[in-house]
Amino acid sequence: MLSKKIAELVPKELGFSNDIYGLQFGNQLKDFNLHKIAICVDPTIKVILQTKKIPSYFIISHHGLTHRSLLKFNEPVLKQFKLLSVNNISLFILQSAWIAASGGISDTMSEIAGITITDNLYFDDNGENKPLGRIGTPINKNMTLDTLIQSLKRKLNLKFIQVCGKLNKKINKIAVVCGISLKESDFIEILKNKCDTLISTDLVYSHFLFAQKLGLNILNVPHYVCDEIAMKKLKLILSLEFPRDEFIFIDSDNPILLM
Repeated sequence: MLSKKIAELVPKELGFSNDIYGLQFGNQLKDFNLHKIAICVDPTIKVILQTKKIPSYFIISHHGLTHRSLLKFNEPVLKQFKLLSVNNISLFILQSAWIAASGGISDTMSEIAGITITDNLYFDDNGENKPLGRIGTPINKNMTLDTLIQSLKRKLNLKFIQVCGKLNKKINKIAVVCGISLKESDFIEILKNKCDTLISTDLVYSHFLFAQKLGLNILNVPHYVCDEIAMKKLKLILSLEFPRDEFIFIDSDNPILLM
């Protein structure tokens, strides 16, 4: 059964306990007779309408319609629920469990960056440590911040990456933390792990300022780009697990544009 295999590949317990995980909408019994499955980063109206056209009745998404429980529905979310309901489409959400899972977002980004993973980077979740980040060393022993930047831009087809640090500085150890909002204490923990560089997707101005004070190199990769690559990777994994079924990746469209 598809949802059972997803739970094996992306265990719920790896993610934050307050995440919405699993079936956010729909009937799990439909899982038995699926032949075409849509995969996306965000279950936008565009994605739901394209899922209807396939036709498919099951969407696997990294993000959900909402990230947390709602006290009341807002109009855009209500429209998404209506479209799912009218078209009899179920929605399965992965959230932060796919960041932490083996082969998931953190592993994928580490592989793209050319890192040999040596350890997990753990984050507290109500007293439990969750392996959401990765720590590793560059495969290229002569890697500098500039060569890392150029490599990521080429592999991710990016014109720009937000960076703070000394471009000619040799990199010895890298932390990868994608899809998570970081606190200053997380930066201290990264330094305690003897990392001199951080790759993330959710950094803001205050993070760059704090990292500069600490002498920590940081690179901010576009969030959607990272998620898109990892969800396409999941599509390939599931295609091998279920060769008789068709898995279709639908582009949600990056809501952030660089002009």
